[in-house]
Amino acid sequence: MKNKFIILIFLLSLFSLQIFSSARYLTFTDYNYYYETIGKNILEYPYVFETELKNYVKNYFYIKLPIKHENILSNNYDITRGWYSNTQIYDTYFREILLENAEIFTLGFKGYYYNDFYYQFFLDVYTGETSYFIDGKIVHFYELAETFEKFSMDMPKYSYFLLKRDSFELSVGRTPLSLGPMYYDLTLSKHIPYYDNINLNLNFDSLNWKTALLSMVPFLDENEYAIAFEDPDFVAMRNAVYHGFVYNYEKINFGASLLNYIGGKKLGLHNLFFAETGSIGSFVNYNSFLDINFENAFNYNNKKHSLAVGISKDLDFNKIKLLSSIEYYYVEKDYFEHEIPYKSLYYRTFVLSNSPGMRKHYDYPLGFFYGDDASVFHFNNVIAFEKGYVRLINDFGKNKFGDLKKTQIKALYNFLIGDFSLSYIDIKSGDKDFSSFKISYDIILELGI
Repeated sequence: MKNKFIILIFLLSLFSLQIFSSARYLTFTDYNYYYETIGKNILEYPYVFETELKNYVKNYFYIKLPIKHENILSNNYDITRGWYSNTQIYDTYFREILLENAEIFTLGFKGYYYNDFYYQFFLDVYTGETSYFIDGKIVHFYELAETFEKFSMDMPKYSYFLLKRDSFELSVGRTPLSLGPMYYDLTLSKHIPYYDNINLNLNFDSLNWKTALLSMVPFLDENEYAIAFEDPDFVAMRNAVYHGFVYNYEKINFGASLLNYIGGKKLGLHNLFFAETGSIGSFVNYNSFLDINFENAFNYNNKKHSLAVGISKDLDFNKIKLLSSIEYYYVEKDYFEHEIPYKSLYYRTFVLSNSPGMRKHYDYPLGFFYGDDASVFHFNNVIAFEKGYVRLINDFGKNKFGDLKKTQIKALYNFLIGDFSLSYIDIKSGDKDFSSFKISYDIILELGI
């Protein structure tokens, strides 16, 4: 029965598939992200991609149906379970495997108006964290009636409105967000799955300015609640204000950023300029035969530092583009911490899994992806072509949990009505280890309405 269903979807798509173009965001998950960004010295993430329009106005119903097989090769990772309690940092980077492998289906709408306005609203459904890491099994879209209780309730993950006109960009929604030359940014990480944000960009000839308001779930764990209960002025709110700018002078880009973090009180107008806690960052990007990058960040509450250096080289052979980079990161112990836990520099999301049961606060570092007390090398190699890419990532070093190593290999090619991919990922952190291999074909249907 399920084979007939898959064939029916395939035949339907041959009649319904249409191509549209507009100003929209490109991220690591798009087959053409690397092809469109390599060689352009892109410092902002996600990348605003513009193409010629086929129609002036168009709306679509979007369907994504992954057909896949995964083989979990090792699993020595015990997910931090509980009810309305906080995760460890290692839970956030092990969760990256789930977000790579465990999508069940995506339904939604997307559309554009000329080249000025684009929107998408996606209901992206994944296997629940406990079902994946404890039961060791992904859920397929054709098993929905039997496995509804195994869904993750963290959705949507990627939906937004984008208004772009000349040098002005305004977006509202749930997207990744970052500014800087490094793969793992030190002020606003591009590897957090999403930020709930309002984001304003102003782009001029040699100056780019970004201001964003970030909001996050206000839930408290038991320890935070006990502290908050003693404070009569406490307000269960967590927000942040981010400013970043880049100034270009010939082959050099100078950048600076300010992140003001407001926890336990209402957001005030003065928080546009300062707050009780937050971070200040800067970077230099020299773009010549080699790209040479330097970035640092400073927690202005606890006076802790982080820094990163890197070099990269890209080559363009017309239809094939190559990128190779080496980076090093150092983050002081307790860089993200505050004596009042609710004010520590973490972006909090809420994850609900039903089978087995779990209600957890995922606290992502607002800065280096692997957390504090870290010394990590990063290698990234990409071969990109118009319809896909091959990518190898290798991270190794240490953080507060001990030795750290990540190896990720992915090959993706867009053809017919979707994306075919092969991927391998292995993460080791202290005494924890999880690795898997996946083969997948993601059917993508865009039905004009």
